[in-house]
Amino acid sequence: MSQRIVFIAWMVFGIAPLASGVIETPVATSGSETRKSFFFTARKIGVPVVRARIDIEGAFEEDGKRFYRILAEVRSVEGLRLFFRMNNRFTATMEADTCLPLRYAKEIDQGGLLFPKKRYHQVLTFDSLHQKVVVEDEGNGEKREISLPPNTYDPLSMFGRCYLREEIQPGQEISMSIFDGLKLRQLVFHPRRENL
Repeated sequence: MSQRIVFIAWMVFGIAPLASGVIETPVATSGSETRKSFFFTARKIGVPVVRARIDIEGAFEEDGKRFYRILAEVRSVEGLRLFFRMNNRFTATMEADTCLPLRYAKEIDQGGLLFPKKRYHQVLTFDSLHQKVVVEDEGNGEKREISLPPNTYDPLSMFGRCYLREEIQPGQEISMSIFDGLKLRQLVFHPRRENL
């Protein structure tokens, strides 16, 4: 179980500034049937730089269908914010039965003395049946439609699918297609051992 959680956390947060950090096993999991929470820390040369939290809310029903909502927050640690500030929030909605993504929203707010300022809000609306996504940049109102390979997920829906549905075994090859609004990533994961 801990290998699966670390793997899917790497998938969600292990790209971009956290790629050279280390993601630890969740320090705590809490929740009931309605919410499951995971906490992570990324380190650079042994020093904590970013803390992340992922929450999977219990299934909810709307118009006779069941859905999951997954929330994530990534923040730089307090003492580094002058040099490196990150306060990013992500929300995904996926179908409960198929785990297919429906909507992925991200609010990016980062900068600091050592990094360029980035601030934007983007919403992705997935149409898995027609293998496309509509990307809306809310700051400038720009909308674009992008074709995707079959079974493409946003990062949080992939986290949800792997956590809720996948049984990850050592030696198993897991291929995935992830689109985060900026780049389509084709990843293959090869788990090597049962526990980390």
